[in-house]
Amino acid sequence: MTEIPEQKVEEIKEAFELLSKDGDNKVHLCQIGDIVRALGECPTNEDIVKFLGSPSKEDMASKKMTCEEFLPVFAKIQNEAQKGTFEDFMEGMRVFDKDGNGTVMGAEIRHVLTTLAEKLTAAQVSEIMQGQEDSSGIIVSADFCKFLLEAPKAAF
Repeated sequence: MTEIPEQKVEEIKEAFELLSKDGDNKVHLCQIGDIVRALGECPTNEDIVKFLGSPSKEDMASKKMTCEEFLPVFAKIQNEAQKGTFEDFMEGMRVFDKDGNGTVMGAEIRHVLTTLAEKLTAAQVSEIMQGQEDSSGIIVSADFCKFLLEAPKAAF
Protein backbone atom coordinates (compact mmCIF):
# COMPACT_ATOMS: atom_id res chain seq x y z
CA MET A 1 0.00 0.00 0.00
CA THR A 2 1.24 3.46 -0.88
CA GLU A 3 2.22 5.78 1.93
CA ILE A 4 0.12 8.95 2.05
CA PRO A 5 2.32 12.09 2.03
CA GLU A 6 2.18 14.16 5.22
CA GLN A 7 0.75 17.16 3.34
CA LYS A 8 -2.16 15.02 2.09
CA VAL A 9 -2.69 13.66 5.63
CA GLU A 10 -3.01 17.26 6.83
CA GLU A 11 -5.58 17.96 4.08
CA ILE A 12 -7.51 14.87 5.15
CA LYS A 13 -7.50 15.96 8.81
CA GLU A 14 -8.73 19.40 7.78
CA ALA A 15 -11.56 17.88 5.71
CA PHE A 16 -12.63 15.78 8.69
CA GLU A 17 -12.61 18.82 10.97
CA LEU A 18 -14.73 20.78 8.49
CA LEU A 19 -17.29 18.04 7.95
CA SER A 20 -17.51 16.82 11.53
CA LYS A 21 -20.84 18.20 12.69
CA ASP A 22 -20.50 17.08 16.29
CA GLY A 23 -16.94 18.28 16.79
CA ASP A 24 -15.80 14.69 17.30
CA ASN A 25 -13.68 14.62 14.12
CA LYS A 26 -15.83 11.80 12.77
CA VAL A 27 -17.86 11.90 9.58
CA HIS A 28 -20.75 9.80 8.41
CA LEU A 29 -19.88 7.14 5.86
CA CYS A 30 -22.13 8.91 3.34
CA GLN A 31 -19.72 11.88 3.46
CA ILE A 32 -16.64 9.84 2.54
CA GLY A 33 -17.22 10.23 -1.21
CA ASP A 34 -17.28 14.02 -0.82
CA ILE A 35 -14.01 13.96 1.10
CA VAL A 36 -12.31 11.65 -1.40
CA ARG A 37 -13.37 13.85 -4.32
CA ALA A 38 -12.30 17.03 -2.49
CA LEU A 39 -8.89 15.40 -2.11
CA GLY A 40 -8.55 14.96 -5.87
CA GLU A 41 -9.71 11.40 -6.48
CA CYS A 42 -12.70 10.56 -8.67
CA PRO A 43 -14.08 7.15 -7.72
CA THR A 44 -17.68 6.27 -8.43
CA ASN A 45 -20.19 6.00 -5.59
CA GLU A 46 -20.10 2.25 -6.18
CA ASP A 47 -16.32 2.24 -5.67
CA ILE A 48 -16.67 4.24 -2.44
CA VAL A 49 -19.14 1.72 -1.04
CA LYS A 50 -16.86 -1.15 -2.07
CA PHE A 51 -13.80 0.43 -0.43
CA LEU A 52 -15.80 1.02 2.75
CA GLY A 53 -16.57 -2.71 2.94
CA SER A 54 -20.05 -2.59 1.37
CA PRO A 55 -22.02 -1.12 4.28
CA SER A 56 -25.81 -1.06 4.11
CA LYS A 57 -27.66 2.13 3.20
CA GLU A 58 -28.64 2.48 6.83
CA ASP A 59 -25.00 2.19 7.92
CA MET A 60 -23.95 4.74 5.29
CA ALA A 61 -26.33 7.24 6.88
CA SER A 62 -25.74 6.43 10.54
CA LYS A 63 -22.22 5.07 11.06
CA LYS A 64 -19.24 7.35 11.41
CA MET A 65 -15.54 7.03 10.64
CA THR A 66 -12.51 8.71 12.19
CA CYS A 67 -9.68 10.22 10.21
CA GLU A 68 -7.39 7.40 11.33
CA GLU A 69 -9.87 4.80 10.07
CA PHE A 70 -10.17 6.69 6.79
CA LEU A 71 -6.44 6.83 5.97
CA PRO A 72 -6.10 3.17 4.87
CA VAL A 73 -9.35 3.48 2.90
CA PHE A 74 -8.02 6.55 1.11
CA ALA A 75 -4.71 4.82 0.35
CA LYS A 76 -6.61 1.88 -1.11
CA ILE A 77 -8.76 4.20 -3.22
CA GLN A 78 -5.65 5.93 -4.56
CA ASN A 79 -4.11 2.59 -5.49
CA GLU A 80 -7.05 0.56 -6.71
CA ALA A 81 -9.87 2.80 -7.93
CA GLN A 82 -10.43 2.36 -11.63
CA LYS A 83 -9.01 5.20 -13.62
CA GLY A 84 -10.42 5.95 -17.04
CA THR A 85 -8.05 5.79 -19.99
CA PHE A 86 -8.04 8.00 -23.07
CA GLU A 87 -9.58 5.12 -25.04
CA ASP A 88 -12.34 4.70 -22.42
CA PHE A 89 -13.23 8.39 -22.67
CA MET A 90 -13.14 8.35 -26.47
CA GLU A 91 -15.42 5.32 -26.57
CA GLY A 92 -17.91 7.18 -24.39
CA MET A 93 -17.73 10.25 -26.61
CA ARG A 94 -18.44 8.19 -29.75
CA VAL A 95 -21.97 7.64 -28.49
CA PHE A 96 -22.59 11.37 -29.00
CA ASP A 97 -20.63 11.71 -32.26
CA LYS A 98 -23.58 11.33 -34.60
CA ASP A 99 -21.63 12.30 -37.74
CA GLY A 100 -18.60 10.17 -36.88
CA ASN A 101 -16.29 13.16 -37.38
CA GLY A 102 -14.73 13.33 -33.91
CA THR A 103 -16.93 16.14 -32.59
CA VAL A 104 -19.89 16.37 -30.26
CA MET A 105 -22.33 19.10 -29.27
CA GLY A 106 -21.43 20.76 -25.99
CA ALA A 107 -25.10 21.08 -25.05
CA GLU A 108 -25.47 17.32 -25.22
CA ILE A 109 -22.47 16.75 -22.95
CA ARG A 110 -23.80 19.38 -20.51
CA HIS A 111 -27.15 17.60 -20.42
CA VAL A 112 -25.57 14.21 -19.73
CA LEU A 113 -23.32 15.54 -16.98
CA THR A 114 -26.20 17.22 -15.13
CA THR A 115 -28.88 14.55 -15.53
CA LEU A 116 -27.39 11.04 -15.64
CA ALA A 117 -25.63 8.80 -13.12
CA GLU A 118 -23.51 10.82 -10.69
CA LYS A 119 -24.96 14.21 -11.55
CA LEU A 120 -22.81 17.32 -11.54
CA THR A 121 -24.12 20.76 -10.72
CA ALA A 122 -24.50 23.35 -13.45
CA ALA A 123 -21.56 25.26 -11.92
CA GLN A 124 -19.33 22.15 -12.00
CA VAL A 125 -20.26 21.48 -15.62
CA SER A 126 -19.62 25.11 -16.59
CA GLU A 127 -16.18 24.89 -15.02
CA ILE A 128 -15.38 21.69 -16.91
CA MET A 129 -16.71 23.01 -20.20
CA GLN A 130 -15.00 26.40 -20.00
CA GLY A 131 -12.91 26.86 -23.14
CA GLN A 132 -13.84 23.46 -24.57
CA GLU A 133 -16.52 24.53 -27.07
CA ASP A 134 -16.00 26.50 -30.26
CA SER A 135 -18.29 29.39 -31.22
CA SER A 136 -20.85 26.91 -32.59
CA GLY A 137 -20.99 24.92 -29.34
CA ILE A 138 -19.00 22.02 -30.80
CA ILE A 139 -16.38 20.07 -28.87
CA VAL A 140 -13.52 18.14 -30.46
CA SER A 141 -13.76 14.78 -28.69
CA ALA A 142 -10.04 13.98 -28.58
CA ASP A 143 -9.13 17.41 -27.22
CA PHE A 144 -11.87 17.22 -24.58
CA CYS A 145 -10.79 13.75 -23.46
CA LYS A 146 -7.16 14.88 -23.17
CA PHE A 147 -8.30 17.88 -21.14
CA LEU A 148 -10.31 15.69 -18.76
CA LEU A 149 -7.41 13.33 -18.21
CA GLU A 150 -4.81 16.09 -17.73
CA ALA A 151 -6.83 18.54 -15.62
CA PRO A 152 -6.26 18.43 -11.86
CA LYS A 153 -9.10 16.36 -10.43
CA ALA A 154 -9.65 18.75 -7.54
CA ALA A 155 -10.56 21.41 -10.09
CA PHE A 156 -13.83 19.63 -10.72
